[in-house]
Amino acid sequence: MRRTTGPTGARARMGVPAGARHGQAIVEFALVSIVLLGLLFAVIDLARAGYVQHSLDRGAADLAQGLATISGATTSGSAYVYTPPPLDPTSSIAPPYIVYQGISTTVPLAMQAALVHASSLSGGAFNAAPLTPLGGAFVPNTTTTIGNTQVTVLGTPNLTAPTEITVTVTAPFTPVVGIFLRAKTFHLQGKEAAIPGPGQTAG
Repeated sequence: MRRTTGPTGARARMGVPAGARHGQAIVEFALVSIVLLGLLFAVIDLARAGYVQHSLDRGAADLAQGLATISGATTSGSAYVYTPPPLDPTSSIAPPYIVYQGISTTVPLAMQAALVHASSLSGGAFNAAPLTPLGGAFVPNTTTTIGNTQVTVLGTPNLTAPTEITVTVTAPFTPVVGIFLRAKTFHLQGKEAAIPGPGQTAG
């Protein structure tokens, strides 16, 4: 019987070297690993982002409620006459106000205490640097916005006697998969509003 030899027969006899097969397997594993790691980091980032967003929402809500409580105090000395204290964080002549556990303090200090509490409640997602009027000095019946680098407080119609207080907090977020996004940083935002409830007497 005549034996034929062709390209297919030659490859069949020679086979693929074991080293080449091993190298091919390593390359394939590396490519698949990159994809799997990318998916794993993406899932982790989604969980981290969700946690930070929840923290921002919680902190914004707490600060809005705290400032609304302060604004809801009356400084007239009478429970029957409502005179709200201006939410001026720079005032040195603000009237005293009863805050946590009956401690009497000024409105700016009460505002700072509310900010520190909200920042702590958010797990430090935003800083508690003192709030200042945006765009200059606080002007009664005119100033509507105060804030710091991460917190913005908006009073409607103004911060002297607001009927609604809106707090917006932001925080940078850098995903682990940022290596695939040129190390891009995103900014997450939490926004909550509260309505002052008149009636608490200042101390």
